[in-house]
Amino acid sequence: MRFRKLNFEELTSLEKEFKEFLIINHIHDEEWRSLNKEAPEKVSALVEVFSDTVLLKVYGKISYLEFYGEDILSFFKIDKEWINSIHIQVSNSEYELPKQIDEILTHPEKFKVHKGQKKLVNFKEDEVHQLVLKGCFVGTEDSWHAIENLLK
Repeated sequence: MRFRKLNFEELTSLEKEFKEFLIINHIHDEEWRSLNKEAPEKVSALVEVFSDTVLLKVYGKISYLEFYGEDILSFFKIDKEWINSIHIQVSNSEYELPKQIDEILTHPEKFKVHKGQKKLVNFKEDEVHQLVLKGCFVGTEDSWHAIENLLK
């Protein structure tokens, strides 16, 4: 398995797509019911293949990720070849991240900025998956540019 198995809620929200996936793989309603009873390992394998297919498409569309920690904010811009990052580390815990980011950035002595860029070693989708596993969530181009502009 390349990524992770979709959970029940995710599979339920993709029920139509999953049914289409099964039909494409020549598994119809009666066969599916039979597999569920007689070969749960095959059912699990099919769900894993479907999960990887879905997540590959989803991760391929993600270009921005964010992470909010107790004392750090991280922003990532990802394309097919590069990951660019901006990390804002706060040295004073009196501020609540990310709510007070504007206020923090008016006091340069209270934070450190680390910018970086690295060439992708793996496929973009695998890098996105690893960042999501570490707690990142989907960000926006607007957030990325807003942080860049605040740091100028």
